[in-house]
Amino acid sequence: MKKTNTINLGGVIFHIEEDAFTLLQNYLSSIKDHFYESEGKEEIVTDIEARIAEIFQEKKVKIISIDHVEDVIKKIGRASCRERV
Repeated sequence: MKKTNTINLGGVIFHIEEDAFTLLQNYLSSIKDHFYESEGKEEIVTDIEARIAEIFQEKKVKIISIDHVEDVIKKIGRASCRERV
């Protein structure tokens, strides 16, 4: 059995496997980096987090796995990172 974490994503509590949590953290970090200089970046990131939470809720699973996170990333897409100046 894998170790799990409890997270609050978009105002919803989820249980997530540790490797899935790391992948999700890295993904959200890349999103934040991408919108670093954008006006309204906080709102954009909040909206993306809320959409991820909706997708996880639709799956109706008890524990989010790495497969679930990879599926979300495929649905939403990856952000190309901008270098911070």
